[in-house]
Amino acid sequence: MLKQLTLQNFVLVDALDIDFQPGLTTITGESGAGKSILLNALGLLLGERARTEVIRPGAEKADVCAEFDLSNLNAICAQLEADELAGEDSQYCLVRRVVSANGRSRAFVNGVPVTSQYLRDLGESLVDIHGQNEHQRLADRHTQRMLLDDYADSNKLAAQVAELHRAWQKGLVAINALEESLTAAADRRSLLTYQLEELNEFALGDDEFAHLEQDHKRLNQANDTLTKLQQNLACLEELDALEARHMAFFRAIHESRMTFPTPESIFDYAEEQGLDR
Repeated sequence: MLKQLTLQNFVLVDALDIDFQPGLTTITGESGAGKSILLNALGLLLGERARTEVIRPGAEKADVCAEFDLSNLNAICAQLEADELAGEDSQYCLVRRVVSANGRSRAFVNGVPVTSQYLRDLGESLVDIHGQNEHQRLADRHTQRMLLDDYADSNKLAAQVAELHRAWQKGLVAINALEESLTAAADRRSLLTYQLEELNEFALGDDEFAHLEQDHKRLNQANDTLTKLQQNLACLEELDALEARHMAFFRAIHESRMTFPTPESIFDYAEEQGLDR
């Protein structure tokens, strides 16, 4: 049973809080009075696709919240308990949906974040909205099973079966985890056995393994030394190239001095070539 519906910045509504009493509640009004806004809010809580158009102009987000009485819905209570979503009072359920201006949507059940698909599955058992084409729900297997359980007055038995099914699924997950662990252990054992066989083929002496370790360390040090020497050699080659460029530069200066011993000789040469001084 829907007990309370709270809207904030939803469509044209700034803030609205409605308490529903047991029995029939009728909301009337002329066209455009906003009756459909309440249905749209419920639809959002039931997992419908969130759109930024539901945010009131000028607001950053829309917030819709509803409280449900689960006193006569034992199956839902059991489901929330199994999913660790039950509140302090398991007879009540608080569903909330927040839509931000950036298009992001968040859903909560009793303050715990859930997916929109989970909200849709839960909403099918919380609220029935009758409208055009709603009769098509009769073709849904979940709806048929729920109606059959209600008619047979076997909701408690159905909840027990659901709990046993969840326990069975958890058992299957545990079995798969153990099988994967055993497979990994077997692979590790095969690898260690192969490595041990290789060591046995080498028939290492008592002190031979220690000598091999020392040789391995020396080879590593030699490799490091060789790498450093190669780096130093590359630096020396760069220095040789730089020295050759310096020598060519000084030769060019010397040849220029031989050709033009004084600044006046440069200007004389320019006049002979017809160049402006």
